[in-house]
Amino acid sequence: MSEKIDSRQAFLSASEYRQYAYFRVMSSLPLGHVGDVLELEPIRYWDKGDSFESRGKTFERKFSNWALESGCLETEPFEAHFNALLEMLEPRAQQLAIINEQHECAIVCVAYSLQSCGFEMSADLMRRLAALGLSVELDAYGMTDPHDEIENLRSLIETAQSI
Repeated sequence: MSEKIDSRQAFLSASEYRQYAYFRVMSSLPLGHVGDVLELEPIRYWDKGDSFESRGKTFERKFSNWALESGCLETEPFEAHFNALLEMLEPRAQQLAIINEQHECAIVCVAYSLQSCGFEMSADLMRRLAALGLSVELDAYGMTDPHDEIENLRSLIETAQSI
């Protein structure tokens, strides 16, 4: 007799919970100079108007983007990512202020989770971010299988109707 595998558990074991943060500069202006000003190499970079392909179609970028990763593992807490990024950015506060005058600078947190996610930010960390003029964004993605959720809802409805 074969054992039934819960697709949520299989999905979780394949991808695990992931979370990471990166520094991002976004603008309607070209951003090729950001790496030179900050003396840092981005993990990805494009300018508004650059073309890219997705699913066999060509699209045009609607904004410019320059991103720097923390270098931390995706299993480490957000605080480790923040600290790693701030260690790179704080010595470059003057250069960052120049970039921040014309472009939007932020730390972007990305989380993949089966349930809810969140993080705590100390007052000291908020002061350090504010001193650099950085905002914080959170992108949270649920890792549930919609088919399992529909099956669970149907089961709950059937149970409620039989009461």
